[in-house]
Amino acid sequence: LVGDPARHRSDLAAYDTIGLGQVFSGVDVNLRPAGSNVEKIFTVAARQDPARIRVRLIPATQLALGRSGELLATTRNGPAVYTAPIALPTSPPVEEPLWNVRP
Repeated sequence: LVGDPARHRSDLAAYDTIGLGQVFSGVDVNLRPAGSNVEKIFTVAARQDPARIRVRLIPATQLALGRSGELLATTRNGPAVYTAPIALPTSPPVEEPLWNVRP
């Protein structure tokens, strides 16, 4: 902690997930902390096409796919790595991906 200890606070509200709502018809987005990253969770409704999902990376100057399907973005602030997307059914819950992006 830094700064004036008299201004330090405890018992502040924290959130496991933040919902952004329906960003496309039938596609909801939630944000969840994952270590030092923010995981983007796209929930696609039945009979909707996940290919409609688009993500814009600003100010990426270059994009590439890594060996494990991760997205490598070059920005003026340095590199950013986005893990490869996977698809999991929401019911019944499973731990194994149904689909995984590979270069």
